[in-house]
Amino acid sequence: MFNFPDQYSTPTSIANFKNFLDLREINNLFESIKTLPYTQGTVVNSSKFKKDIRNSNIKWVPHSDEFKWLYHKCIDIITQYNSYNWKFDLKSAPESFQYTEYNSNQKGHYDWHIDIGSALTSHRKVSVTIQLSDPSEYEGGYLQLFNTGDDNPNEYDYSLDTPYYIKSVKKEIGTITIFPSFMPHRVSRVTKGVRKSLVLWVGGCSFK
Repeated sequence: MFNFPDQYSTPTSIANFKNFLDLREINNLFESIKTLPYTQGTVVNSSKFKKDIRNSNIKWVPHSDEFKWLYHKCIDIITQYNSYNWKFDLKSAPESFQYTEYNSNQKGHYDWHIDIGSALTSHRKVSVTIQLSDPSEYEGGYLQLFNTGDDNPNEYDYSLDTPYYIKSVKKEIGTITIFPSFMPHRVSRVTKGVRKSLVLWVGGCSFK
């Protein structure tokens, strides 16, 4: 019987890094994307608008020189974390950053889903969310992940009436959360104000 050598990893771990973007970087980003067009957010592997599942307004942030700093900064932290945790085979980030707004006036939310699917989305391995709103600007709108693993209590909000396996990331401006794209997650309904964020997917090849 042939045995492969042990290569242990933590494939379901979640990472939260506070102050990934500072206020100056966030304000500069808002200014840079001001003229980019809005469109309605769709669900994974669908071009249809399903507002019962997702209701949000988005902009696509191009892979241009103006935003190169943002892509490089994000890829750097993912590469470091992946090297000693997930150990996924990462090649590239072929998709663009998605700037997203969830507006309480539109009952903004994104129900439970995973980010990996067919075609181009089959290449997603790591999902990224960067919080761009101060928590005083909105209510509700929690990034919540379905995960039963150990967690750092300082990174999650346990004041909500949710089961232990639902991790609600604390609402702190500038925080980046990175997690495997196969992990179920959602953005709970925004009940007041507007939640703003960036999302990105990294992978570039099929899971192996």
